[in-house]
Amino acid sequence: MIQVVGSGVIPTKHVTATSNTNKDLPLLNVSPESGKDNIKLDEIVEISLDPRHKNFKKYRTHFEQGKYSVLLNQVEVETVYLENSHKIVLLGVTLDANNSYEVDLKIKAEMQNNKNNSENASYSYSFKTGNEKILIITI
Repeated sequence: MIQVVGSGVIPTKHVTATSNTNKDLPLLNVSPESGKDNIKLDEIVEISLDPRHKNFKKYRTHFEQGKYSVLLNQVEVETVYLENSHKIVLLGVTLDANNSYEVDLKIKAEMQNNKNNSENASYSYSFKTGNEKILIITI
């Protein structure tokens, strides 16, 4: 059983992401927010896609069929794509205190599919966790 625990505030601003082929990925925002420090250790790591973005249809099939990869500090992690909310959620991720993290989303083009005209694309962002202290009360 996989359990996703955490609380996250998703920023409302759009994230501009460029791929290695200068094609925009349809990103709305990321959580934790890119470049932020002192992120809580129970924060959910997720990437929200923008269904209104001009390139959403181009990459939609990749997300729905799991034809993408997400790396956390260069290690591929399990994810789930939530079609209703258009989010990619990283599963089974445990964040350590006082650590830097880089999240990489990578999509490989389908060479046999000339219908959707997709291309290789990638996006990276980073954040740092803080030092959460646990309060122990002795009675």
